[in-house]
Amino acid sequence: MTSQASAAAVKAGHAAITFAMDSLSVRVRASATKVVAADDHYLANEARSAAELAAVTDLGTRR
Repeated sequence: MTSQASAAAVKAGHAAITFAMDSLSVRVRASATKVVAADDHYLANEARSAAELAAVTDLGTRR
């Protein structure tokens, strides 16, 4: 009977670890998605800023 209790405890431990691993995987994927979105926004902002700066620079060289 002691071995049955021990086996049950090991199974419960494995189940808990699997649950934690799955939960962490979901969180990592969600975070990665947010990082990609933030990078896209950053790149778009940099492109807009570069275009605005180029427009100002072009105005200054036309005089």
